[in-house]
Amino acid sequence: NRIDVLIGITKLEEEPYKKTTSYDEGQPNILLDFDLNHSYQDRNINPDNFDDPIKGWNALDRATKLHEEVLKKLAKMFHRKNLPIKKSVHIDFYTEYKNRGKLFEIKTFNNSNFNQQIRHGIIQLKEYYFKYAKYTDTILKETDLFLLLNDNPEKNINDIQLNFLKDQKIKLCWIKDNNVISFNKETLF
Repeated sequence: NRIDVLIGITKLEEEPYKKTTSYDEGQPNILLDFDLNHSYQDRNINPDNFDDPIKGWNALDRATKLHEEVLKKLAKMFHRKNLPIKKSVHIDFYTEYKNRGKLFEIKTFNNSNFNQQIRHGIIQLKEYYFKYAKYTDTILKETDLFLLLNDNPEKNINDIQLNFLKDQKIKLCWIKDNNVISFNKETLF
């Protein structure tokens, strides 16, 4: 946007460095204790500022109040069970139970974005499991994958999606009455 830089009057090196505060894959993925007292802070995130559209939409989803409410409910449930409650820059929620990791990706959905949210959640779970269990040993190799939704998806999901999730060893779930449940009223936690 600056003609003086373009024509060479001002050298590019002289331009002040502007640090961005957007999501960066290079950030360390350190698992931190979940802060149950953290209150929601409205964040302005523009998905157009990301090099990968999926990263932009995922950052936008993580910034929503509903996402944080679901995440906090989950953390409180596991806190009451005296289980570790962890999160990181990439991982929505992680705990360990009976010597197995439990990796949760949380997705909020509506009728128009359901399929997109399911796809993004699957990709994130598979990537994070590979990266942080198999590649960097940040989480346990024996880790179960959970795609936690903000509501019961029965009206939106189809058989192909259900069978694909089962094939990929991803448990689709949601919170109801302070329990993590899945289809057929199966209580997971």
